[in-house]
Amino acid sequence: MPLPAASNVPATVHFMRFALLFFVLLHGRVHAENGLPEGTLGWWSYTAGVLNQDLYVPDPVTACQRTARNHTGLQLVLMRPYKGRRDFFQCYYRLSSGGSVSWYANTHLQCEPGYKTYEQGVCRKEGREIPVALKCGEAAGNPVQYASGAKVQHETDLVGGANDALRVQRTYRSVRENALGQSAGMGWSFSFERVFSAPQTTGRATRPIVRGALSDGSVFQFLRKADGRYESSYDKGMTLDVQGPDDTVWLLTTPGGTVERYLRFGDDFRLGSVHARHGMATHYTYDEKNQLSKIVDSNGRSLTITWEEDLIASISSATESVRYEYAPAAFAGGVTIEGMSRLIGVHFLDLSGTGIASRAYHYEDAHDRFLLTGITDEHGKRFATYAYNGDGQAVLSEHAGGAQRYTFAYPTRTGRTVTDPLGSSRSIDLAYDASGQSRITAESRPAGAGCAASASATTYGAAGDVTSRADFNGNKTCFISDPIRGTELARMTGLAKDAACPASTDTALPAGQRKTSTRWHPDWPLASSIASPGRVETTIYNGQRDASGKVVECAGGAVLPNGKPIAAVCRATVQATTDSNGGLGFAAARTGPVQEWRYTYNRAGQVLTSSGPVDAYGKAVTSSMVYYADTSPTHHPGDLASVRKSVGEITSYFEYSPEGLPAKIQLATGQIVGLEYGPRGRLTSSTIRAAGGHAETTRYEYDVAGQLIRMIAPDGSALSYTYDDAHRMTGLRDRAGNSIDFTLDAMGNAVRQEVKDPSGKLVAQTTRAFDALSRLQREQRSANDPGARFEYDAAGNLISSTDQMARVSKGTYDTFNRLIQQTLPATDATGKPALIDYGYTQQDQLASVLDPRRLRTRYVVNGLGQQWQTVRVESDAPRRRAHDDSERSGVPGVRPSALVVMG
Repeated sequence: MPLPAASNVPATVHFMRFALLFFVLLHGRVHAENGLPEGTLGWWSYTAGVLNQDLYVPDPVTACQRTARNHTGLQLVLMRPYKGRRDFFQCYYRLSSGGSVSWYANTHLQCEPGYKTYEQGVCRKEGREIPVALKCGEAAGNPVQYASGAKVQHETDLVGGANDALRVQRTYRSVRENALGQSAGMGWSFSFERVFSAPQTTGRATRPIVRGALSDGSVFQFLRKADGRYESSYDKGMTLDVQGPDDTVWLLTTPGGTVERYLRFGDDFRLGSVHARHGMATHYTYDEKNQLSKIVDSNGRSLTITWEEDLIASISSATESVRYEYAPAAFAGGVTIEGMSRLIGVHFLDLSGTGIASRAYHYEDAHDRFLLTGITDEHGKRFATYAYNGDGQAVLSEHAGGAQRYTFAYPTRTGRTVTDPLGSSRSIDLAYDASGQSRITAESRPAGAGCAASASATTYGAAGDVTSRADFNGNKTCFISDPIRGTELARMTGLAKDAACPASTDTALPAGQRKTSTRWHPDWPLASSIASPGRVETTIYNGQRDASGKVVECAGGAVLPNGKPIAAVCRATVQATTDSNGGLGFAAARTGPVQEWRYTYNRAGQVLTSSGPVDAYGKAVTSSMVYYADTSPTHHPGDLASVRKSVGEITSYFEYSPEGLPAKIQLATGQIVGLEYGPRGRLTSSTIRAAGGHAETTRYEYDVAGQLIRMIAPDGSALSYTYDDAHRMTGLRDRAGNSIDFTLDAMGNAVRQEVKDPSGKLVAQTTRAFDALSRLQREQRSANDPGARFEYDAAGNLISSTDQMARVSKGTYDTFNRLIQQTLPATDATGKPALIDYGYTQQDQLASVLDPRRLRTRYVVNGLGQQWQTVRVESDAPRRRAHDDSERSGVPGVRPSALVVMG
């Protein structure tokens, strides 16, 4: 009797499975003898007898084979992941009669209590992190994310042209939500790859939840509200709109500034186009198998994609191609398993198909066959190594020779310990919100030269937005954000560590603090107005209203797929105010003239005209741009043809490379610049030809890894560069034989530098020592040199330096980390240190200097940041030096009476 389909398994069989599982869990049986990782029971297989001890086996192939053997001895011929998952497989068998492939069973991965199966086919502790995009300050090493322990690796395969539309990147992420959207092998996704799922509720027309992933593996989720709108569960900067009859078009707006257009075909979705908020678009074409076959940018340049089953086999541009090499997961028996391949090699080819270079990838983890553990570079040398713990979290990231070696520990759910290449350890504290997203609340680090161990702290509001940050010196900044969009409305700086943050944007500002207020574009995370101490900056975007209420239009009516105007800047203004600390926000009184910039665009979002502020003579510099409209061997539609400035200067762009990089340019001086490119878009030569015919060429040579190894100047002189296996520059030499060699520590600091003449004789040397925070602590120029020594505060400000003669200079800083006083070594017989005091405007520009003779120099700066006057005070009667004899400030209409000394 053939095995019934998985979807038709009787309830009694399900009950038996539950009973068997309960028995195993009750007796706590662990399959350590099978070498399975912690938390893993194994892969379920069908057994003929109740409570059979062979209930779980180490791998899915064995499970499917055992299931067949325990039925009628059917032959296993194929395994397929169920809905893209690698923790649940369908098993296909060949019937003994007729030899056809029919009937299937299934196997699934079973974990111990407290562990959860993940689509990569592994058991991990419950409470895993939501895959999120990399953010500054939330990762270290090559990099590894602190919270999730995810190893993230970005690789560039094709550089594309002048814009990034045809740039092809791959991202490896060890922690993913599912096994979908990884057409470069498990764990890898391309920059054009997305996952979008909106399942329909059974028996209803609504789609209550939308899930997906972007090209870097970070996930998004939307929940349908009662009014039909979709609300983002994780990132407030993302929105989702539905268009067309029967929900056929879905528009995803990303925080990165794009509108992604997804088209529905039944219950499947595919990416149709991506539109940058300023107007440029990229379009995607699919073949009869619903696989991506071509990518076309706004200029008509394209990439061609070929497939091998469910994996991308190659990507080709106009001048080169990339071929991808895969290896199936290693299982005994030779059974084919779809979707279980790993990327093991990437091969770069020229237009003729000749190999240029190759990179190799390694997966050596004992328990998870899909964890990336290393990279071999184009030289055939091991460039990078990574390691993981039993939960799949990265514990090591390093480059060749131990360079940039970071280790990671996860002592608690909310604690992380990171050890850097210098052996210094830092502790990271986390907190989790209701959605399960983590946020860094504190970071502690060791003592350094001149400072004790210190810590920074961050607090968050109920909506997950940052409410305050205290740096390592204890200086505090407070934030007030829009509760709906999460955009910053105001920030207050200069607070003491223990000071309370204001409750609202209307709270009065205490002395010594300053405030910056921000308003935003209604649809994009783009600032439309910023009120800071002494100035207001305003940006008017296409389709938005100006101060009079009039809608400003500067892009020929261009709109995005959602019907909204492209977000191009039409006008930008800066005006001074009398608000010295920003406390009045947008209510501050304006003063003086307005600096203004204006722009117009074509419907593709390309700049047509631009004009800047008027100068001291009442004139404004303007530029106009012209673009090609046709296709030829030297250009495509949308390529820049010329730029004309108001002074009559014209720069012309005659030729472009097939990838869209400028190749022949005529400057306003009449000189012709010729640019040539080699593999992977690298500049190989630049030639400047004068109108008289004289030409000078500079050439550039690279190794197969893309590192610049030689630069040859027009006169024949040359510089050569050397690198270590970690791709760090270790030396340079000229054609005469003079050389400079660097010895680097694990962090990349140059701890020794040697200069030698052509005979190899040491001419000069410098040795350096760095503290635990990688800051220069000591520098010596010879063996007999006592050296210079340096000390810093916890925030990295230089507070003390001692020269080779033991003379000490000190620095003092305010709460804004500005140098306010220098103490210099004594210069006379009194032995009294010399002092220099500094004063600043609220815009951090130098306003005054009090020198060691206690004579003060003041700098008069207007609210536009322009220095109008220098006042040198030598006695009670000041002597003024005006900007010019006509009392012109450099800005029309501004007289000295309109200017103030801010400080």
